[in-house]
Amino acid sequence: MPTRKPSMFRFASLKKMWPVILTLGLIDGASASARFTPSDGGFVVLEKSAHADSGLRSAFLSAARNAPDAGAAARTARELIERARNEREPRFFGYAEAIIQPLLRGVGAANPELLLLQADIQQNRHEFTTAIATLDRAIQAQPHDPRAYLQRAGVRLVRGEFEAARNDCRTLITGGELAIGSVCMAQAAGATGSSERAEAMIRALLSNGQQFDTATRAWAMAALADLERRHAADGDAETLLRQAVEQAPTDDSIRCALADLLLDKAANREVIALTTVNRPSLALLLRTAIAEHRLKDVRAAETSRRFLELIEVDRVRSERAHLREEALYALEVRGDSRAAAVLAVANFKLQRETADIRLLARSASAAGDTAALRNLKRWVVSTGYRDQSIEPILRVTTI
Repeated sequence: MPTRKPSMFRFASLKKMWPVILTLGLIDGASASARFTPSDGGFVVLEKSAHADSGLRSAFLSAARNAPDAGAAARTARELIERARNEREPRFFGYAEAIIQPLLRGVGAANPELLLLQADIQQNRHEFTTAIATLDRAIQAQPHDPRAYLQRAGVRLVRGEFEAARNDCRTLITGGELAIGSVCMAQAAGATGSSERAEAMIRALLSNGQQFDTATRAWAMAALADLERRHAADGDAETLLRQAVEQAPTDDSIRCALADLLLDKAANREVIALTTVNRPSLALLLRTAIAEHRLKDVRAAETSRRFLELIEVDRVRSERAHLREEALYALEVRGDSRAAAVLAVANFKLQRETADIRLLARSASAAGDTAALRNLKRWVVSTGYRDQSIEPILRVTTI
């Protein structure tokens, strides 16, 4: 986006502060508060290589020593969060939180930079209710910072709170952030029955010379692709997502969106190529597992083992942060539509993106769960949400 004096941020850093526009899975604040915390410092959660453990521990200790105040803590935590995403190493999020938490409990309790970082970490853990509360505090401390409004809009879009998201997007536009505010508004409008207008808005922004950086452009392309998929323009959506992956190769949410489209068209070998990356995330592992399972690939069992190991880590910590992934694994790999429907219903209570809505419709239909389908149809009618892929399923569902 254009660099202007009133702007308080560069979007390259904003992208790192707001990964939730196309995020994966979530848990509510109540579940988050009950997370398991080992009393023994030697408790083993997941076996990793000794070299990796040594490097991570050194990075954490160095960061902690060099963050004596709020400013230094924010800079160090931001670097760790960026490293966590670039290297797909979630433990760096924990190290970042350990640096800023003492300050947030004391002299930095109202520090907006620390609050934004804390909300980012909470979003990564899919604690969206808690993240909104943290962002409310950040906005109270610094009412004119557009980062907090965009971040909060993203959370609200994921939760299906479209009108509240519109308000945050509107604040961005009236505050002078026309480009990002317009993409934000297009997402909210597109979710509630105004998809053609929303698509036109994003296309205009992408084509009229707006000075988006690569991360911002990738986000806008992915948002447009999501709208295209809802009215069955999968060819156009695929082109957009491929371009977005090139623009933002470490953004796993975009990579997963493309993988899901390729799975829908049974391009399983392409999915494996797309999701075979260094240190794959749980979400990428799942897509690999599905593609390998479909192809009866000899690697399928090992990929599933790795995926289930990471799910077990969530459970040991009393987290269910990947309900979407658990449901999709049950449906696609285990072939257990009943289990998939139960998980998809739980996930939908918390997260309502395109992937969640489609997953609930598919799994509930396969399981014959008419109650879940009725509830989904009520929500669709009440919000004005449109997606051609689920309309045949809901058309035969009475409410």
